[in-house]
Amino acid sequence: MASGEAPRSLSRRAPELLVPFVGLITTAVALVTEFVSSGSLTTPIFVLIAAGLVLVFLVGAALIWRRSRVGYIVAIAISAIFLFAFGIEIQSALTGFADITRFSVTIIVFPALLLTLVYSILGVRLVWRKDALHKPGRMIPLSSVLAIVVVGFVIGGASIGILASGVITTIGGKSNPKADVTIVLGAANSGNAQPFMPATFPVKVGMSVTWVNKDTVTHTVTSTSVPSGAKAFDSGSLPYLSNFTVTFTTPGTYQYYCSLHPFMKGEIVVTP
Repeated sequence: MASGEAPRSLSRRAPELLVPFVGLITTAVALVTEFVSSGSLTTPIFVLIAAGLVLVFLVGAALIWRRSRVGYIVAIAISAIFLFAFGIEIQSALTGFADITRFSVTIIVFPALLLTLVYSILGVRLVWRKDALHKPGRMIPLSSVLAIVVVGFVIGGASIGILASGVITTIGGKSNPKADVTIVLGAANSGNAQPFMPATFPVKVGMSVTWVNKDTVTHTVTSTSVPSGAKAFDSGSLPYLSNFTVTFTTPGTYQYYCSLHPFMKGEIVVTP
């Protein structure tokens, strides 16, 4: 038997094996959904990065199914990294009900990663000590309770999110917030020729420009090029109907884009 494998008596029905395996597969599928829906796969480098991330999750799942210690170590590492790296986005994603795709991916991925981390730690301890996981008895194992609770949370949260999304978009459709530049409905579609309306907006020095997001998908307004001496700007995440204002004190051309959807571009032309 290879040193990286657990004893052959390890049951494939054990939660320490099934939960990380399912968690990694679920996360891989959710990442593909997010990459496709966000339209970020517009350049070869983004395609390679996305394919690499998905491949790591799938390889980790395959190794865990083979009861490999390496698989558990990979699962612990990538789940911890993703939870840390994207943890700051949880609140905005879970409260932005109008962006139903982002909400759905978040409410599935983060619990899946959390379960993957916890059960991978439990699993690697067992296989490292070369302990066999006993077949589950008639009662639900204590280690399965956490998974059941989290799955219930995901189902309940997703149901509430879908209902809230419908209510918010209905109310939002009747509102008419004022702004100088509008992020139009459907801006996240890479085929949209003018996601920022207008694409070029002229102002005088000292004037302010306000953007409003009328798309149900979350966006950003992030500068990519500013005149010498001017300050860069970044709105951060702008959920549905949120706005962002910048006052321009230096003349020149300011180019910006949505960091979540790089194909979305616009510019502000400031004259004396």
